[in-house]
Amino acid sequence: MVRIAPDGAVTVVAAGPEAGLDEPEGVAVGGDGTVYVSDARHRVAMITPDGRTRTVAGNGVAGAPVPGPALASPLGAPAGLAMDREGNLFIADDGAVLRVSPSGTLSVAAETTDSRTVAVDSLGNLYVSGPGCSIERIAADGVRSAYAGSGCGHPTPGPARESRLDAIEHLSVDDRDNLVLATDNGVAIVAPDGTLTLRGEGVRGEGVRGEGVRGEGVRGEGVRGEGVRGEGVRGRSAVASLTGAVFVGGPDGVARIGPATPSAPRDLRITPRDRSLELSFRAPLDPGADPVIGYQVSLDGAQTWQPLATEPDGDRLTAAVPRLDNGVQYAVLVSARNTGGVSPGSVILPAVPGAAFLAVTGPDVAVLGWAGLFAVLVGTGLVAAGAAEPSCRPYRVRRLWRRRVLPWSGLAGSG
Repeated sequence: MVRIAPDGAVTVVAAGPEAGLDEPEGVAVGGDGTVYVSDARHRVAMITPDGRTRTVAGNGVAGAPVPGPALASPLGAPAGLAMDREGNLFIADDGAVLRVSPSGTLSVAAETTDSRTVAVDSLGNLYVSGPGCSIERIAADGVRSAYAGSGCGHPTPGPARESRLDAIEHLSVDDRDNLVLATDNGVAIVAPDGTLTLRGEGVRGEGVRGEGVRGEGVRGEGVRGEGVRGEGVRGRSAVASLTGAVFVGGPDGVARIGPATPSAPRDLRITPRDRSLELSFRAPLDPGADPVIGYQVSLDGAQTWQPLATEPDGDRLTAAVPRLDNGVQYAVLVSARNTGGVSPGSVILPAVPGAAFLAVTGPDVAVLGWAGLFAVLVGTGLVAAGAAEPSCRPYRVRRLWRRRVLPWSGLAGSG
């Protein structure tokens, strides 16, 4: 089992019998990064972020599940897995969906018609494959309803209940509660309002190719292939990322279906300097079909752009924007680019460059200023802060001196 990072780096999470895995099938990931895996030993194992593996459900004996301690219960043929936001693990197991609570108690969440896959949304609704190429939703209160599929056949965009579906291999739910279907002939997505759309339509051949879709699968240590081959995109599983791209796993590798351009840079931070701004941000979650080759910055809210030279700083990127005017407010955002085009912009942040100063105006008084703001320090320990422009709301008075936030000794004028 391998992990593929957003930059394409591949690392082995667990491998073979020495990791306690035998023909792993279903995979789910918890909020803390713990990976859960079902395999042919009639067990479900967890792999912690530091690489430790232990069993969380199943005693290794094939049989009907028994409510109670999950480690003491037999399992039939555990396959698809899903994790909800409360930490409950759901197991599609030979005609039933099982629930394992965070405390390790196993119960039957729902009976099914031998569904080999299960998904759960943010409201606790379960989704399982039903008879005749259909999908059933099981609400948190146990009420069951048809959700998608009117029979077997190639799906058509529109109301999911009225569309035919190909044989369903895997179900998952993304962070927007879209249900992602991997079928034996493509990928379909059902939105929360019940509308079905197709992904990978017209994509075929070596790797994944089509309008806005490019790639040669994912290669690396333990992962090799030329994408997913066949008519359309054929895969055994499909998972939607936070950026909307869908990753399809099949017998020949892992293929990506999604925008060719990167997603937006993240977590932009700005530090004003004298006639310049220092920027810090995280790279896009999804680099797109090709690696990110550069960044650009806008100072006027995306009206105009200029190249941005970046330097790595841990898990962030830093950059300086020079030759700016002190006291002027800029609307700053950054975007990434690859050979496919330019990403959406990051969040827009206001920033005002300015030179800081510290002036001692008497034995017990000092004035600090920066970018139109000022602070007055007096010997009684009070700090009065406000804005040089009347339109700005003053800051409240704070007692910083007596809290030793700023040392009184050592103050010196700087102009």
